[in-house]
Amino acid sequence: MAIFHLSFSNGKVGKGLAHFKYIMGEDRYSYKENEVIYEKHNMPPHISAKDFWQSADAYERANGRVYKEIRIALPNGFSKKENQDLLNKFLEKELGNDFYYSAVIHDKDSSEDEIRNVHAHIMVCPRKIDGIERDIKQFFSRYNSKNIEEGGALKDPYWNKKETLTHFRESWEETLNNALEKKNWRKVSCKSLQQQREEALEKQDLDLVDFLDREPIQINNYTLKKDKKYYNELDIADWDNYIHNKKVRDLKEELYNLLQKKKEQKIERSNILKNLKDINSAIRDFNKSDEEFKDIYSIQEDILMLEVEKKHIEQTINETDEIKDLQKLEAKIISINLLLKNKNDLLNKELEELKAGDLFEKKYKELNKRNFQNDYKRFLETQSEISKLEKGIEENKTKLENLHKIVLNILTKGEYSKILREYKNSEEQAEMLLKLEKRFSRGNNKNLYIRTKYNLEKKYKGLINSKTMELEKKKVLNNILEGKLDFKDKNNLIIETINSLQKDIANINNQIEKRELQIKSLEKVNIQVKIYDEISEGEFSKITKRFEVNEKEIDKLNEQLKNVNTFNFSLKNKIKAEIEKLEKENSSFAIKYEEIKKSITNEKFNFLKEGHLHKIENGIKTYRKEINNLKDERQHINYALRRSKDLLFKTNKSNIPSIKNFIENHNRYKANLGEVLRTNINIRWSEDELEKQMRKEMDFSI
Repeated sequence: MAIFHLSFSNGKVGKGLAHFKYIMGEDRYSYKENEVIYEKHNMPPHISAKDFWQSADAYERANGRVYKEIRIALPNGFSKKENQDLLNKFLEKELGNDFYYSAVIHDKDSSEDEIRNVHAHIMVCPRKIDGIERDIKQFFSRYNSKNIEEGGALKDPYWNKKETLTHFRESWEETLNNALEKKNWRKVSCKSLQQQREEALEKQDLDLVDFLDREPIQINNYTLKKDKKYYNELDIADWDNYIHNKKVRDLKEELYNLLQKKKEQKIERSNILKNLKDINSAIRDFNKSDEEFKDIYSIQEDILMLEVEKKHIEQTINETDEIKDLQKLEAKIISINLLLKNKNDLLNKELEELKAGDLFEKKYKELNKRNFQNDYKRFLETQSEISKLEKGIEENKTKLENLHKIVLNILTKGEYSKILREYKNSEEQAEMLLKLEKRFSRGNNKNLYIRTKYNLEKKYKGLINSKTMELEKKKVLNNILEGKLDFKDKNNLIIETINSLQKDIANINNQIEKRELQIKSLEKVNIQVKIYDEISEGEFSKITKRFEVNEKEIDKLNEQLKNVNTFNFSLKNKIKAEIEKLEKENSSFAIKYEEIKKSITNEKFNFLKEGHLHKIENGIKTYRKEINNLKDERQHINYALRRSKDLLFKTNKSNIPSIKNFIENHNRYKANLGEVLRTNINIRWSEDELEKQMRKEMDFSI
């Protein structure tokens, strides 16, 4: 889905580097580094983007603007590459090489489940590139209109005009809609809902007028980012209004799309009937005037082709969407089979050529090994996918069974679940649930309930059907692959796979450990120190550390003073002077400490504290989510590892007699799964005892 958003903001001196670190996820914003998925910088030669924005803070005039930021929303349904191309196209179109800039794409969780918040930050230096070589300090100096080479680069007044924002919004609308059109997605508009309604009325598009007749979806960004447990009554009202407007938009959009589809089907049917009428007329004309044509075979061919086309169109009128989809699928199957046949023919030809040469045996083994590795990898993947699909089907079936509860919970914004949770099996619970049931059993609420239930039921049934079909396909593929995994080098390749999977598990364990350390680091953050550092640009931490070092040194000198000879006045005076110097320095640190604390009001301190707490919680939440994902991945790899060991044991079990004979003739032997010593195996064992020992030898978990 695509939404339209493009806004401007200004950055003052002293904020350039800090904001650059924020969009790049660096230093104290490192918890955001996983959100950064793309960056592009247009910078002067021999200077990094970070140094450029640091220089802007250092050399720009005190009351000047360091950057203009453009924030744009990108379609969450586009791939990473598609969004990169879209952003680059816009940058080239609007900024080109006229301005220095840093552009970054962020991809993070949104307020809605399963929907990503993909957006871009573009920091633009308003000073225009004029081709004159300047060092970085001169570049940010005051512009000299009389002698351009001696002054700094000109700040383009274009960025201060109101029309600039309008131009950028219209330009982004055009760029985005061109990309959406290629995917047959609904276009967006930079205009307000009221302006769009007026235009739709002029065109007499009443369906669109009805779709646009709603409240805009707006919420304060601070409220959106704020943790819900800190919401006041105003925040709750804003959030409820935001969610309600979203639901209204989604329902109206679904209705509008259905109406548009119905219109298109009506037009298509009308065109088909018109074509059919024209064909019937043409056939009659051919039959009446065949004496005018000399070539009877040509006439018959034309009539036959028209009859075939007529029959096809008549069938098309009666075809359902399912039949059309089936035809597309059949065409795809034919295409794939043809491609497969061509590839098999080519492979057979290559094998025939190889048979004629000395390299055949070597090439044949390499080919077998490569095919086995690919097939075995796919076999393990399908095993994992089958497990996921079965789990997904069960989850959606459970949701379908509890559809009534889910719908009521959505429509009451969680009130239904709260009642179930807080009033367990009580008369009060039964009474409150009955009131909720009645509330959605009549009038507009009933219609809303029916629509929501219908949409969810359709969604879950669709998911179950698609996952069931996918599951059947995976099981068939799994059986095919399992049958292919059988040739003489199987053991060695399975062992290679087991080793590789064990390395993957070790790597995942390291990543989990790293994330857990990062969580511990965030939990230990001293928020008070961070706030005072922020307002003092790091001075607070410096003086605190120096103060502690001085205190330790003073204690040390006092101990020395006690041990000095009573009459060694020279050394005593020297130590006392050093202590006095350190105490004086600490007094100045204490004054600075108090000044920094007094420079911020309690209200601002609490505001910043809440912001830092929110960031830390978000960082911890992100790391915990990553840990859960890694644990899921580890679980799937462990499953693949168990399957590999089972397959290895099954293979070696079938080879036990030959291994036994091998032992009888050698003191030591080397099996496919590693070094096995004669001392571990008794040649008088039965095959069952030998099998038991083999299983023990193949236990890679030790």
